[in-house]
Amino acid sequence: MKRVLSIFLCLLLAISLATPVLAAGASMSLSSSAGTLHRGDSFTITVKLNNSQAIGRGGIVLKYDKNVFEITGGSCNVSGATLAEVSASRNGGVFALEENRVVSGTIFTIKMKVKSNAPFGNYTISGSASMEISCSVSGTNVTVACSHSYGGFTSVNATSHKHQCSICGHEESLNHTWDGTRNSMGAVFM
Repeated sequence: MKRVLSIFLCLLLAISLATPVLAAGASMSLSSSAGTLHRGDSFTITVKLNNSQAIGRGGIVLKYDKNVFEITGGSCNVSGATLAEVSASRNGGVFALEENRVVSGTIFTIKMKVKSNAPFGNYTISGSASMEISCSVSGTNVTVACSHSYGGFTSVNATSHKHQCSICGHEESLNHTWDGTRNSMGAVFM
């Protein structure tokens, strides 16, 4: 049954990509539930369609760095769809309707995760879509940031001390005050 469904999904996506019908004013956008993420964080990509034309099938393939992110699940939010699937193996989702009707609003909610070894940096998640209409898909930007894990402080000079993140190497320097034997951070310097 899964094999038949997979073949049907592939055919459906191929047909929908091969036969677009132009629709004036249709656009699709992606948005992320978070802008700054850390390794291991889960987040949601919402796929919205602004459309006023009847359609019978559609799909989206997300474009993202597979060394940084992975799809962990999701749902198709097209009510009454005879076929509705969000698939990590296909990098997105597809739907089909028994009859042509206007589909607009949130189409897919795709759950994603930042991989535990993801490089830090700024990334764009975008997509290519076919909804039996030709439409643009704007992307969404996310930043993978370090959840700093600092070690102990070391003295830099008479007025400051520093510590370094054991994950990314970021150094942070702070001023200190002395009470005679201890600084404001409680460290004893000899």
